[in-house]
Amino acid sequence: PAEYLRMLWRRKFFVVVPMIIVATTLAYVVYRLPDVYASETMILVEQSKVNNTIVPQPTQIDITSRLSTIRTLVTSRTGLKEIIDNFSLYRELKTLNTPDEVVFEEMRRHIDIQVKNTGSGANAFTIMFKGADPETVKKVTDDLARRFIDANSDATNHETERLKGQLEERLTQNKKQLETIEAERALMQGQHPEAFDRNG
Repeated sequence: PAEYLRMLWRRKFFVVVPMIIVATTLAYVVYRLPDVYASETMILVEQSKVNNTIVPQPTQIDITSRLSTIRTLVTSRTGLKEIIDNFSLYRELKTLNTPDEVVFEEMRRHIDIQVKNTGSGANAFTIMFKGADPETVKKVTDDLARRFIDANSDATNHETERLKGQLEERLTQNKKQLETIEAERALMQGQHPEAFDRNG
């Protein structure tokens, strides 16, 4: 070990100088990197107030599946193009005549969506967007959250209408069964009035 230390000491400039150069270069590169800001919002998914026996409550799998569907809708080509145009995003890429699909994929990389479990029976998900301008990042995050809420409301309304149709169909069937029972009872009463008189 002592011999190795002496060798390193004799060649200290061959070790120290490259380390200084690498550290300086790394510090310069980090300094030149653009600032990246992130904005995050959490959306709480409230459970339905309807009785479980009438409308089954959504499970974590249901919420994750619905969120995946909504995410596909919101981050579609049409949805992203609206956001990019509204907030003038990725202008440097457009200046270079970058294909639209590349721009859309770049924005998808800056969007992060996570399903959360609050531990109190409620569920939630977070939406995060990253970019170079803090004010724009905040506005884009708000816009994404609004789109998710609107899409979820549309899905909920569609599900409500479907359940409403099922309930109405069930009520119609029950009504027909009751009418059949009443008709059979009236027929039996006409054929055997003495039986109904005794019971009365």
